Amino acid sequence: MNQLRVEHNKTLSLVTLGILAAHIPVFFFMAKYFKTELSVALGLSSLVLSAPVILHMFKRESELTQIVNAIALMSYSAILIHLGRGMIEMHFHIFAFMAFIALYGSIKSVIAGLTFVALHHVGFFFLLPKSLFNYDASIWIVVIHAAFAIACASFAGLLAKKISDIIETQGTTLIELENIAKENKELSLKLKNASGILQDGSVRQSSGIQETVSSLDEISAMSGSNLSKMSQAKESADQNFTNAKEGERVSSEVTTSIESVRKNNEELLKTTEVNAQDMQGIIEIINNISEKTKIINDIVFQTKLLSFNASVEAARAGEHGKGFAVVAEEVGNLAKVSGDAANEVESIVNEGVDVVEKVIQKTTESSKRHMQSSSEKVASTLESVLKLKEIFNQFLSNAEVIKNVVSESTESMREQAHGIENINQAMNDLSDLNNENQVAINDVVGTSDSLAKSSTNLDKVFKDIKTKKKKTKVLELKRADLNSPNNESETKKAS
Repeated sequence: MNQLRVEHNKTLSLVTLGILAAHIPVFFFMAKYFKTELSVALGLSSLVLSAPVILHMFKRESELTQIVNAIALMSYSAILIHLGRGMIEMHFHIFAFMAFIALYGSIKSVIAGLTFVALHHVGFFFLLPKSLFNYDASIWIVVIHAAFAIACASFAGLLAKKISDIIETQGTTLIELENIAKENKELSLKLKNASGILQDGSVRQSSGIQETVSSLDEISAMSGSNLSKMSQAKESADQNFTNAKEGERVSSEVTTSIESVRKNNEELLKTTEVNAQDMQGIIEIINNISEKTKIINDIVFQTKLLSFNASVEAARAGEHGKGFAVVAEEVGNLAKVSGDAANEVESIVNEGVDVVEKVIQKTTESSKRHMQSSSEKVASTLESVLKLKEIFNQFLSNAEVIKNVVSESTESMREQAHGIENINQAMNDLSDLNNENQVAINDVVGTSDSLAKSSTNLDKVFKDIKTKKKKTKVLELKRADLNSPNNESETKKAS
């Protein structure tokens, strides 16, 4: 038995007591009017009423109470017919109460009422016929009345079955709706809490996105500045590479020039040696002159000797030899002069030989010394130039590597700047999307609040349905909720 059936039984039990209690004054006036028994009108009716009252106090929701109430209603119909002295119009009271019994939604109550009516008609026909009909009626009249009662009870039974099905269905539906309302209320609270958390998260996310966008703007500006500096570095690297190539070329030329100087020094050394050999030839010529001078000195000596001999012979000749003596004297003088000249020539030649030998020796030593120093310096310079050339080659290789690295870095930074620009655009789009999500979250928060209010109102509606109180207020609340466009749209959003 669901809660709606319990509330329905309690309500109809109370209504039944009210209907039965309202009949007692009617019975009193009918007994007075038709001059029938007041004991029946007051005593018997009160006795019949006591059973529904007792059951209402202790088991008002049970099916037994409904059956007893149905019998009590039919008993009141019998009392009414009896107090009205069997007026045919009083029999319609049975059909009115049978329709009311159908509202119980219990076929057993309808059968109990029909059974009591049948027993009442049969018993009164045989025991109190004047209390059943106000005319002489045959058993067939009783049968006809019974047939009408059965037909009415059949329809009442069908109606009771439908009402019972409706009560059971509505009771089950209300239980399910109540559970749904509770779940809806819990879900609305969870949705509200989740919406609050989501809203806080969205606000923090929005703040984080704004900070990220600002940081990306700074990174983009720094990337642009770095790209500009890297472009300048690329130009410098290209210039350094060009200078390195030029330096390598110049060092090659210097190497070639130094090699040429070295060869020239070797040629000069050879020329100096040749000159020294030529000077030795001059010395030999001078020595030949010296030898010839010695021959002249010998001739001068012999001439002097001949002049002396001629003088001796002229002295011997006397007067005849004076002229020859003069000639001999002149020849002697000439020989002396020639001897002196030969001595001077020999002296000069000897001095020239000494000077030439010294010059040759000094020139040769100086040339060798200078050539050796020059060769050493040329060799040292050549070695330095070769090292410089090697350094230039390494510098050229490093400059080429730096040039390639700078070129690749420049291209990478250009792509990085493009990527940062794309990321910045994506973050701006994400920021716009986050703003849209923020609006949607605010709508969800509003919807969750409205859903929570609707759940509260729905919970109140179920409480009012259970207690059967404030029915007008409930209907107004339901009508307002159903007709509210905001509630309808919010319900759709919540769904």
